[in-house]
Amino acid sequence: RIHDGLQSPGHTTLLTLAVVLTISNFLFKMAAVPLHFYAGDVYQGAATPVTAAISFIPKLVGTVAILKVLHVVGGGTWTFDPKLVKLLWIIAVLTMSVGNVLGLLQYNVKRVLAYSSIAHSGYLLVGIATVMTVTSPEARAQALAAILFYLTAYGIMNTAAFGVLMLIPSRRNAPATTAETYDDIAGAGRTSPLLGLAMAIGCLSLIGVPTTVGFFGKFYLLRPAILSGDSTLIWLAVLTMVNATVSAAYYLKIVGTMFARTDTTPLPVLEPAVARERSLPIATAVTLSVVAILALGIILPLTGGLFAHSATAATDLLGR
Repeated sequence: RIHDGLQSPGHTTLLTLAVVLTISNFLFKMAAVPLHFYAGDVYQGAATPVTAAISFIPKLVGTVAILKVLHVVGGGTWTFDPKLVKLLWIIAVLTMSVGNVLGLLQYNVKRVLAYSSIAHSGYLLVGIATVMTVTSPEARAQALAAILFYLTAYGIMNTAAFGVLMLIPSRRNAPATTAETYDDIAGAGRTSPLLGLAMAIGCLSLIGVPTTVGFFGKFYLLRPAILSGDSTLIWLAVLTMVNATVSAAYYLKIVGTMFARTDTTPLPVLEPAVARERSLPIATAVTLSVVAILALGIILPLTGGLFAHSATAATDLLGR
């Protein structure tokens, strides 16, 4: 009924507005522009484990919910009001651009990762815009699988980055207990090379450097847009690559701070039992994440297998 209404001239405007308002709820969960305003403060103010959870789970839920709504609205044929497609295109560009530009201006690492998260919401919206635009069922299936693949990759990369922050104690002590600022992580790569290496791998993957899962996440996401031959999607892919290049500045700043800077303020020393209790599960998660980032970026059969599972999951998700 919704799809029929959207195709009826007498009801197009009203129903399109209803769809926009519905999708806006989920864009808020994803912290997409212009509903991103809360992300920086919430990420900085929450405990680091909580920040790690809210950086991924709402993004997962919001993306899946938008896909399901659009599937229903499109009546299974993915046919939409052109204004709705254009709106999603604009929101995708603004979200990744605003996220990356504001990420350059932050001094708190958790705020940097907050605006990084906004940018990655923009990348996911590029995938959604591609799904709404392409006409070939094969290209649409590839785009849907790419979105789920990217969500999986982002979850793995984020685990590595936030896990490292949780393993570095804050030099400021109260109220923060884990690293939050650049001063907190200064020189941590020298004193704990494995933590520095883990953060470097996580950040390089978030940029999308080859031999990491982040590279294939962006590759799969942009491939249907580029191969579609649609000029708007090609421009969208170009802007995504430009934004990924911009993001390299603040990701590499994190890595550079850990290895190139030093801080004379000593790190707090935790009791051995407390340190082991706090660090073992987190260190295990970081290790597994780093292994997954590299394995899925180097061992192509694993990467292809994950993409195939993503395609199957997309089919099951939308009931096609």
